[in-house]
Parts: sequence; structure tokens; C-alpha cells
Amino acid sequence: MAMLTLVAGVAARSGTLSPAAAKPVGVALWCTLVYWLVVFAGPRLALHRACLVAIALGWAVELLQLTPGPARLAALFPPSRWVLGRVFHAPDLAAYVVGAVAAAGLHATARHLTRRGVFPPERMTRNLR
Repeated sequence: MAMLTLVAGVAARSGTLSPAAAKPVGVALWCTLVYWLVVFAGPRLALHRACLVAIALGWAVELLQLTPGPARLAALFPPSRWVLGRVFHAPDLAAYVVGAVAAAGLHATARHLTRRGVFPPERMTRNLR
């Protein structure tokens, strides 16, 4: 899921969407990616806690943009802007919530379907062996 999210985020910010749509979609997908990384790092973490951690990390990065650090780093190493951004943008705070909640919802749905046997992982990997 993390790789799909990363590809979708890069595609969203690379001109496939209008600039007005690309910014919030890219920010939401950034936080979605953070959610998947949090779940990977803490697989036993409850979904709502993973969601809250992803939102907190997103907000921390956004608030860091109130300092000159991210802009300076972006000037020295332009790819860093994909991770830390450059300029504080208050609407991004809501986009982080949307991205984390969407990821947690997708995760909860997949978990529910797996437990019910509707979406067993064995069925997906059987043909890969």
C-alpha cells in the first residue's frame, strides 16, 4: 500500500492534476504514506492510534515550516521539499487528517474483510508461488 500511495502522490504533484487540486491531494497522500509507515513500524498499534500518530507527524512537519529550516534545506537539497515542504499552509492541517483517516478506513475495511474470509491474503498470493 505504501508504494501505491507513493506513486499516487508523485503523480498527483507532477502535473496530472490542476495545481489547485494537486496541493491538497498531495498533502493527504503524504499523510496516507506516513500512516502506512507508522503501521509498518508498529504493526500491533491500534488503527486509531496509528491514525493519530500519522496526523501528529503531519502537523509537526507543517508547523516546522513556520521556521526557516525546511526552506533552507529545500534550497540546498530540492528533493527535501517532497518530505518537509517549504512554506506553512494552514489548510494542509485538514488535508493531513483526511489522508490519515482515509488510510485508517481502508485499513479497517481490509482487516474486516480478511477476518470474514472475503479477502483472504492466501488467495492473493497463491498464484505468486
